[in-house]
Amino acid sequence: MKSKRMEKLKNNIHDTALIFEGGGMRASFSSGVLNVLLEEEYYFDYVCGVSAGASCTINYLSRDQERARKSFIDIAKYPEFGGWGHFVKGNGFFNAKWIYEETCRDILPFDIDTFNANPARMKISAIEADSALPRFWDKTQLTKLEQLVQAVRASSTLPIMMPPLTIDGKIYYDGGLRNGLELDTARNDGMTRFVVVLTREKNYRKTIQSHRPLLRFYLRRYPKLLKLLAQRHLNYNKTLDELSALENSGHALLIYPEKMAINSSCRDLAALEANYEQGYRQARQILPKLENFLKSN
Repeated sequence: MKSKRMEKLKNNIHDTALIFEGGGMRASFSSGVLNVLLEEEYYFDYVCGVSAGASCTINYLSRDQERARKSFIDIAKYPEFGGWGHFVKGNGFFNAKWIYEETCRDILPFDIDTFNANPARMKISAIEADSALPRFWDKTQLTKLEQLVQAVRASSTLPIMMPPLTIDGKIYYDGGLRNGLELDTARNDGMTRFVVVLTREKNYRKTIQSHRPLLRFYLRRYPKLLKLLAQRHLNYNKTLDELSALENSGHALLIYPEKMAINSSCRDLAALEANYEQGYRQARQILPKLENFLKSN
């Protein structure tokens, strides 16, 4: 039976990219923003995201407000979600196979028909371990549910915290290891205007990771990936500077959380709910600014 949402599928924003930053459970903020966009029928025709932003991307394109909220709040209450018990068993601290490949069929059913019926362009990415190069997927490559959720899982596979994922004989890790913000991806696809949903506060800048020695040991087979990781904070901060310049020139609207009170691995349901509500509230507050930005082209 076809989804009722499929009857309404039309996109009305064709000249601006919607970009979702990664950030694990911090993306509960992004889900609040996402749901306001859907409620107000802001339907972007180009959407991209990486890591947790990939999950937001597919939830947005399937226009599923309930799933968008549950994906970063309710899911954390299940014992299958993760923990050290899962880590010891080799499933990862975050039980990635369950989170991405199993929940889409029961507790978080994904509307693949509506996703496929959405005419928007999409990009999500992961990093191939040996080459340290990104692999990009678009909607035309991910028409089957199994393909889609594996790509999103690959985009979200944090080293150490999740077991690596093999697709077509190649090992993939989190797309955010390259940067975390897909600005260049959108630009390479011809986009010149951007609405960006971030999961860090406005003045945040990334520093060198404190657990680099552990990562060097864990990823010792992948020297190119280690080199990429060493540049990650520089790439990320450079992109933030570019986004600020685009905002100042009127080519970008950046949606930052006023305060990010949780970390990427948060499992506190009340804290996740509050972070979602913050995103929802802020998105409501900036609707006039968003409308003016979209009309200013």
